[in-house]
Amino acid sequence: MAEPDRHQPSVTGMIHCLTKTYYENAYTVDGSRVPDKGLLLLFATGLGLEKVVLNDIQRTESGVFDGISYHMDHFGGAEDFIEFKSTRLSTKSAPDNYSLQWMRQTMSYMHIKGITKGRFVALHLMGSYQPPFPDLIAWDIVATQEELDLNWQWMEMRRDTYAEYVEAGEAPPPFTYNEDWECGQAKGQQPCTWLMICKERAK
Repeated sequence: MAEPDRHQPSVTGMIHCLTKTYYENAYTVDGSRVPDKGLLLLFATGLGLEKVVLNDIQRTESGVFDGISYHMDHFGGAEDFIEFKSTRLSTKSAPDNYSLQWMRQTMSYMHIKGITKGRFVALHLMGSYQPPFPDLIAWDIVATQEELDLNWQWMEMRRDTYAEYVEAGEAPPPFTYNEDWECGQAKGQQPCTWLMICKERAK
């Protein structure tokens, strides 16, 4: 199956800061998106995890649903859906410390495929921050149809908002369509690639 058009709204783009998504799609070098070193390394870690766990039985799936592109780590059928993540979060408070974005992404895929059950696999790079580490944990996920429908309605709202700014050729206003932690302004956090631009625009 062909890869989705990365310049149109995507599941991952809509669950994160819309301003960042706009910049990443609008500003390219020789036709390619500007890479973020941290994200590239996390992406590579995630790909490696998928290959090790699933090997030759992995069945990725890409497409477009309701104008939103998606790419699933593994979908082998209604009873065989897995989403992979790698994280530096501790296993001590998992899964309560998992981000809302992860849940929105997973539920979006479930809605797209018309299923209410799946599996979430997380590689905790630092384990519980005590040896031995890393650690790998798998969680069974069950959602109601109402939860999936409400989540997708939120996704459609984000899609429409994003499309309005793309059509106008203007980036969404800074610090408006994001979670506070996404900017990376807290002590010890990696700042967002576009934080300086957002600060200047906000003045």
